[in-house]
Amino acid sequence: MRESKGAYVAANGLPLADWAMTRLDRLGAIASLIAPAANWAIGNRQMRWLLERTLGISQGRKLPA
Repeated sequence: MRESKGAYVAANGLPLADWAMTRLDRLGAIASLIAPAANWAIGNRQMRWLLERTLGISQGRKLPA
């Protein structure tokens, strides 16, 4: 079973979700660097408008810091 799964991954690569789950330490480090910018964007009126237009996050919704 392991050999066949290994052969499948070698031929097709990992799906994005599996790839991300195997690199949580790197993704966490990157997210901690981005956190101040994300908090600023959530509190900025113009950025909230942009987030509403691009991601569908309502401008009137209160988000946690």
